[in-house]
Amino acid sequence: MPQLMPLFWEFSFFMMIFIVMMLIDLFCCSEEGFEGLDLMSDVSMMKYEW
Repeated sequence: MPQLMPLFWEFSFFMMIFIVMMLIDLFCCSEEGFEGLDLMSDVSMMKYEW
């Protein structure tokens, strides 16, 4: 079971990012909302560098 925990934390981490992205989208429905997509790709790039 211990090997399951990192997977869980990774999943919850991405869920949190996803929810934040949706909130950003809701609050700025203009072009600024798409800047969040760049942030998302930056985060995934960061993740693969670890």
